[in-house]
Amino acid sequence: PLFADALRREGIPVELTGGGSLFEEPIVRDLRSVLRVIDNPRDDVALAATLRTPALRFGNADLLRIRLAFPGARSFLDAVLGVAYGDDEIPTALAPPGEPERFRQPDAEWLELVSRHLRRGCRSVLEMIAKWRKEEPWSELPRFVARVADWLHLVPIGFATGEGSRQRACLERFLGLARAYESERGPSLHGFLGRIDLLDEADAVETVPATRGESRRHRFHCVG
Repeated sequence: PLFADALRREGIPVELTGGGSLFEEPIVRDLRSVLRVIDNPRDDVALAATLRTPALRFGNADLLRIRLAFPGARSFLDAVLGVAYGDDEIPTALAPPGEPERFRQPDAEWLELVSRHLRRGCRSVLEMIAKWRKEEPWSELPRFVARVADWLHLVPIGFATGEGSRQRACLERFLGLARAYESERGPSLHGFLGRIDLLDEADAVETVPATRGESRRHRFHCVG
């Protein structure tokens, strides 16, 4: 829920009681967004969510500058590519299909507002996504998902907000879903994400109960 996310961003531990879905947990939501981008970099919603994860820390203003710097871009990915690479060669795993120069016509006024730091950040993220895309077909699914979670520092970030043990337990439950899917269908990230979508729509996987011994948290009972 949005109010819980807002409190967590302010460093206030939050516990939601009365049930809830595993897929609403911050660690699972962020990891799922990144996995969706690895599977399909042209998923604009997932790419924006990935950049806004606590580990990558792109702000809304950053995302706006990126998009407005390349108004002719056919997707948000193309705009990020334009910011990150300019006239340099784009990794094959991320290159846009057909007419690759079309999206590279920037808006000079907005491009001036894109800092070198932001350019480097975009390039670093895109290079990592390209790396993950190359490795994914040859990786065991649960191990691959765990490595992506480690890259995002999701568990340490959870401890920083006072929910580390519980968020780690949520990650383990999510990895259990990956192991179960791989044992049934094989190591397909695309197929696993499809299974997760179905489970999410059915509200079929409950979250992990609160862990004793963690920092004092505010409790909210959710109904509905």
